[in-house]
Amino acid sequence: MNATMLVTVCHLLTGSTPEGRSPEPIPNICTEHVVASSYDNADFDFMKCMMMGPVVIADWKAKSQFANDEFTIQRWRCIPGRAKPGDRT
Repeated sequence: MNATMLVTVCHLLTGSTPEGRSPEPIPNICTEHVVASSYDNADFDFMKCMMMGPVVIADWKAKSQFANDEFTIQRWRCIPGRAKPGDRT
């Protein structure tokens, strides 16, 4: 079954005070991205998305613009068929 893996990546922000950086986080800025899709990779299917999700995501994150510690994966999901960021299923 064809599938698309979507991840929500958040930038970890901290507030600042006159004394310096505050340990309290401020609301994150999050964006959603397509990590893998059956339409781009014939070996990727819904089962692989579910079973190998963390491995696929870790590899994607390490090679992406989100590779540093300022970004975190907030959530991931496997969508049957074709999907794009922002799709609600």
